[in-house]
Amino acid sequence: MFTSGLSFCFVVPPKITIPKPRKMTHGERAELQCAVTGFTPGTISIVSSLQRKEQPLRQLFHWEIPNKKAFRSSTKSFHLEDRSDRNNKDAAFTAEVPKCEPDTKDGTFRVTCRIVMTPNESTDDGAVLIVQVNHEALPVPFTEHFGINIAGVPPKITTIESKPKEIKHGEKTELQWAVTGFTPGKMSIISSLQRNGEQIRQLFHWEAQDKKTFEGKGSAFSLKHLSDGRNKDASFAAQVPKCEKDKDGTFRVKCSITVTPDVSRHNEAELTVQVQHEALGVCEPLIEKLKLHVTGGESASRQTQHSGRFK
Repeated sequence: MFTSGLSFCFVVPPKITIPKPRKMTHGERAELQCAVTGFTPGTISIVSSLQRKEQPLRQLFHWEIPNKKAFRSSTKSFHLEDRSDRNNKDAAFTAEVPKCEPDTKDGTFRVTCRIVMTPNESTDDGAVLIVQVNHEALPVPFTEHFGINIAGVPPKITTIESKPKEIKHGEKTELQWAVTGFTPGKMSIISSLQRNGEQIRQLFHWEAQDKKTFEGKGSAFSLKHLSDGRNKDASFAAQVPKCEKDKDGTFRVKCSITVTPDVSRHNEAELTVQVQHEALGVCEPLIEKLKLHVTGGESASRQTQHSGRFK
């Protein structure tokens, strides 16, 4: 019986599985995975790139196995070669060079890539992550695009403090608070006053109308002044506050209202500050209140005279 010396070598292309990234949150680490499985030895490369809005395509990582020789010891795992451009690194993305591991059941190989991202809402929201896998058994490279969606961070509001601590009749007092830790998005800060037995009256209304308001403004910009001048209270004054950017990419607004109180009109009145931001979604707006306890003035004198009658 004649037997030829021919042998057959089959090259099997990889299967690529990339779970869609979950909704990310500004400043919180998130892991992006790519599993390349079931392939036989052969030249293979895995390239990940990022396309931010209005910016050129940027390669993040490039890993490869240049030829079949690397697969000689098919029972051991080995690292892919790192061909990434170190001069083009992006601080928001990190990764370990992945390993190629043998599957002893069927003789194929697999590579699991893990990219860790710490997203910045102002730069990375709406960006596209592109993963391209090539293998000599693939007719064309496999390419997958993923849109990066980053959830905004809602603000926090501090308590309202008066400086000086004691609010005195006829003496200027500053009422201060801050709105902190939020990412770009439509937001408003409304301060109102309610005197005893009267309807609530809006004092000031400041607003950032949308995310575009935060773009290209440097480290600080003034909010838009939407207060109704017809409803002014001459005892209260304020400068339109500035929105300032912090090192972590979030923003803050320091607010200050100056009041020259009249004890007969403002004692026991209540100042209410209401903050709304698109990241709060269906949640109620943030609300902070301060009751004005005004000392001195005519009512205090009357109280002293009244108490003196019973001495």
